[in-house]
Amino acid sequence: MLNTTSLKAAYGAVPVLLGVDLALGEGEILALLGRNGAGKTTLMRTLIGLLKATGGSVTFAGADITNFPPHDIARRGIAYVPQGRGIFPKLTVAENLELGTRSRPDGRSDVPAEIFDYFPRLRERLSQSAGTMSGGEQQMLAIGRALAGDPKILLLDEPSEGIQPSIVHQIGEFLKRIVADTGISVLLVEQNIDLALATADRCIVMEKGRIVREGSVEEMSDETVMREFLAV
Repeated sequence: MLNTTSLKAAYGAVPVLLGVDLALGEGEILALLGRNGAGKTTLMRTLIGLLKATGGSVTFAGADITNFPPHDIARRGIAYVPQGRGIFPKLTVAENLELGTRSRPDGRSDVPAEIFDYFPRLRERLSQSAGTMSGGEQQMLAIGRALAGDPKILLLDEPSEGIQPSIVHQIGEFLKRIVADTGISVLLVEQNIDLALATADRCIVMEKGRIVREGSVEEMSDETVMREFLAV
């Protein structure tokens, strides 16, 4: 579904991605792990078009989308939930969800009912200002808003950040259920290793702007691998 080949990106004169090769399969949850500063969020921003690639390529469903503008990438079927959620706090839950439908390729503006099946709490708070909800509820809203665009791929950056532990587990269960129901693919950046390993089908590790390790959840759970690539 989504592939990068020797992908490079920089902030000004400072290179951050130094040649990233990855492949995300259809209906797969791929966890992208790595220490702070490894380039994970930069990769996500480059995939969605918020940061220009300086080299290499991004292909989606066989088409080269390298450096396409973000709205074109979204309409093709890639949704992005940024670190910090990025909701509109002064808008209601309903208004946030309605904004998510604007990237739908079929032009429909109704919020899919399945979103409320996954996140029933959102139905209860449709008229509430999004900024007054808890961190966990805001994360549900951010994911729901992304799903409202009927994407084929979900880029999800640090969904556990700022969320109480009891909700973190629920987020992982929601993701697995959504993938099972819809066949969507998920690229998950996550510092919470327990959540990543409990949710993902496969893991890759980034270090200093490159993918340095990939393997199954079982392989990445090995204590030696964890110490080498993920210990601070």
